Amino acid sequence: MARDLPEGWRRVHLVGIGGVAMSGLARLLVARGAVVSGSDAVESRQLAQLRALGVPVTVGRDPAGFDPGGLAGVDLVVVAPAVPAEDPELAEARRRELRILTRSAALAGLMQGHRGVAVAGSHGKTTAAMMLTAALQACGEDPTFAVGGDPGEAGSQTHAGSSDLMIVEADEDGGAFWQLQPHGAVLTGVADEHLDFYRTVPALRASFATFLHRVEPDGFLVACVDDEAAWSLATEAARHAARATEAARATEATEATGAGLGAGTGGAGRSGGRGPWLTGYGFGPSADLRIVAAEVSTAGTSAEIIAHGVRLGRMSLRVPGRHHLLDAAAALATGLALGAPADGLLAGLASFAGVRRRFEPLGSAAGVRVVDDYANHPDRVTAAISTARALASGGRVVVAFQPHLYSRTALLAERLGEALRSADSVVVMDVYGAAQAPEPGAGGARVALAARGGQAEVGYEPSWSAVPGQLMDRARPGDVVLTLGAGDVTQIGPELLRLLTARAASHRG
Repeated sequence: MARDLPEGWRRVHLVGIGGVAMSGLARLLVARGAVVSGSDAVESRQLAQLRALGVPVTVGRDPAGFDPGGLAGVDLVVVAPAVPAEDPELAEARRRELRILTRSAALAGLMQGHRGVAVAGSHGKTTAAMMLTAALQACGEDPTFAVGGDPGEAGSQTHAGSSDLMIVEADEDGGAFWQLQPHGAVLTGVADEHLDFYRTVPALRASFATFLHRVEPDGFLVACVDDEAAWSLATEAARHAARATEAARATEATEATGAGLGAGTGGAGRSGGRGPWLTGYGFGPSADLRIVAAEVSTAGTSAEIIAHGVRLGRMSLRVPGRHHLLDAAAALATGLALGAPADGLLAGLASFAGVRRRFEPLGSAAGVRVVDDYANHPDRVTAAISTARALASGGRVVVAFQPHLYSRTALLAERLGEALRSADSVVVMDVYGAAQAPEPGAGGARVALAARGGQAEVGYEPSWSAVPGQLMDRARPGDVVLTLGAGDVTQIGPELLRLLTARAASHRG
């Protein structure tokens, strides 16, 4: 069924509309009947897609070319996290006293009237959210969804569905997920990410706790038992939900007694720990939904699923990697919590084709397979190399790694280097800094130095254009080449395949 827009959202202008998440929000707003416009600093594929929907978009951030009349008639301005506070459009919006929201706050507004499910965690939330969407669709549901990644074959990263369900990816960066108040939540794991904002690990974990406390007490939480930090936060959140439920019942009983209605029993209370509110998933023996007998091959990944001691069946995935089994188990447990049938959910997961840049096969040439992955944290780098090792079947794992952001590299360089040591051959690129200024001692050379000392042959290559050639020289038939990182390293793989194909053709000639 169609959902009405929140009051005062007839005309919405998005500043920084070109990003994956913001352009997806724009599509949701259009589908809900809003008149949408936007602006961004640079041209992009997303802007072209929005124009095709009839959304007028301006490009450029030059104050001299800014037209303040562009905000005439606008009711609401939504701003992307990367937009600076001194942006001329924001300044004009403040001068006009327009309502200004972050993307997360806008998502929270659109979630009103839905059974919202927010998928959170340092890693895996995009994949888990898309897997959940695919699994529910296979059961006949048509949920609204909004995720931050490119779903590849799955289509758009957003969709305005006809059911009362809404699935969103909950971003912890800058405390963005504090805006949400979902019916249910998923916590895939908690790692030392975004410490440039949080500064300390305790502050990061406290932020996750704040988010979990916003889950409705009559809703549910699904969390990974294999992640110690996530599971500790989840069990504390379950106790918080139990206290909130009991307090609400006590208030209702007092009001009923005062009205002469009698206190009543109010139903059975939730237990202060696990209880029906919290479901744990993972490989560990304490998991409510447990992954056992896992197999990883070039054809995909599969495992037996045991739920509360009962075998549900074998879960088969088209995407490789033990970490994808965890993402799928999160989606399965969430679907069950929403009341969907297990067989339908498993069928939907079996059909899921993957998310772009999440161990995405780019192709093969000269006997070398090339895979691209977004991994930019030590835990995900380790997981990607481990998955490639299983697929190499005796071949080697060759990695091109591009550190992401100077602030993160300064914090994680040694751990990134340690993670890279599990490969056979590594080319470390210079940092993809985005809008950040370089920091002394926080470059790719530091990561490369930390990667030495293990089994891997390690080199540092500051020239982006030289990396494909270096990878071609290192790769042998039977090897798997990984391009890892959150920046433009994703463009290395296609160029490497071109070089390998050309070399093979010259040898045949």
